[in-house]
Parts: sequence; structure tokens; C-alpha cells
Amino acid sequence: MTYLGIISSISTSRLSSYKKVFECSCEAEAINYYYWNQAISSELYVLLHTIEVCLRNKIHLALSKEVSLKVTGKIQDNYPWYTQFSFIDTSKGHDVLTETGRAFKKITHNKKGKDLKLLPQIIISRLEFGKWSYVLSAKKYGDGNHINWEDLFPLIFSNFIGMDSNKHQMIIERIRVINKWRNRVAHLEPVWKFGDIKKDGKVIIPEPVNQNEVVKRFNAELRRAIDLLLWLCPDTHTHYVGTQSYKRLKELAMAKNISTFSL
Repeated sequence: MTYLGIISSISTSRLSSYKKVFECSCEAEAINYYYWNQAISSELYVLLHTIEVCLRNKIHLALSKEVSLKVTGKIQDNYPWYTQFSFIDTSKGHDVLTETGRAFKKITHNKKGKDLKLLPQIIISRLEFGKWSYVLSAKKYGDGNHINWEDLFPLIFSNFIGMDSNKHQMIIERIRVINKWRNRVAHLEPVWKFGDIKKDGKVIIPEPVNQNEVVKRFNAELRRAIDLLLWLCPDTHTHYVGTQSYKRLKELAMAKNISTFSL
């Protein structure tokens, strides 16, 4: 068997980061790490999908109850709360929809502007994951009243110990990191690549540049993702960490199993 065809099908440019970080002597050696990335990506997808579904459902339920009571005087579990949010950008001198507002409208209306009258749970399921951090960052309702995140965050992240308003942005940033990870999985990119972590403009955790650093950073990010799932739903967390998928994910993330990996 020749590796030339395989290398060509993957591309040397795509293999270059594997060759550099995992200190491979040639592209043929890097192929194994490329397939290891595919394997760990498939298991990581299970975790990220679990977080995504749990997050959007917890947000939807909390906001449905809050906004339905505010608008109708009755609590509803499946209410179109997004119609009451202010997704308006006034910075350009006139009112335009924010990116999140446009994302909702793309789901709720057809290209001619007709309301499709979809059920709220359908709309929620179709909103891309990257928009949820912006939903949690929204400030006001359409009537100008402020959104009561002080009460809503503890309902959404019901197992977060010591919740207060100072923790909100940290949680939102964690969701954004999860979204970047999810996009890497979706686009078949290396899920072990991470940028610098900065605080106040200073690098506190640098980008991983070798296998040891990759393993350390990957497992740290994995723990943070597992924590987020725990904050959202202890039962879902307990179920997930008991799965064979999670066991395989942890095994694939061990340094001793990376260089010896084979399909």
C-alpha cells in the first residue's frame, strides 16, 4: 500500500499541523494522528450534542414560563418568548435586527416575509447553537423592560453552586468555547487545536504546541464542558458520564493512547 493517495486525498496542508505538533517525520506518519482526531471527534460530538440540546431546552423552558406569565398572566412551558425580546440594533442610526434577531426571523418567516406559524419548540430546535450565548446576553424586552437574568440564570443552570450576576459572563464565555469546539467537529477540523486564553489582554494559558500540551489542554476543556452539563442537568450529566462513549473519549484523550492509535 502507498500512502501517496491517502496524503493527496487529505492534503499536505491539512496534515501539516499534525506533523508539526505531534512531531511526525513525514506526512505518512501524520495520517495516524489525523484518524485519531476523527475518532475523538466522533465521541466528542456525543457530548457536545448532549450539551446543546440540554442547554436550549433549559433556556426555552425558563424563558417560556417567565415571559408567558409576564405577557398573559399564565405560566406556559412552550411560549414564543423570542417575540418579546428586543433584538434591535440602534447603533447605525436606525433600527435594524441584530444577527440573533435575523436568525430567528429566518426560521419564523419565509423569504417573502410570511410568518410560518411554527410551534415554539420547532423554532428553538432550529436556532443554531452559536446564537444561544447572545440570547443569554440580551438586555431588554421589546417594551423596554430589562430581562430578569438574576432569577433566570439559577433556573437554567440549576446545579451551579454560588450563582450570582458576576458568574453570568463566565458561563456565557464557556458556552462560546463549546460552540467553537462544536464548529471544529462539524467542519472536520482538529478538535485538539486551541488558541491562547487571555485575561485583561495578557496570555495566561498559551496555545498548545506539542502533544503533552495538547493532552493537558484538551482534558482541561473536556472537564469544563462536563461541568457545564452538570450545571444544566445533574441527571443528564450522571447518565452521560456512565456511557461507553464517555469512556472511549477519555481513553482517546490519554497521551499513551494517541501515538498507538489505529482504526
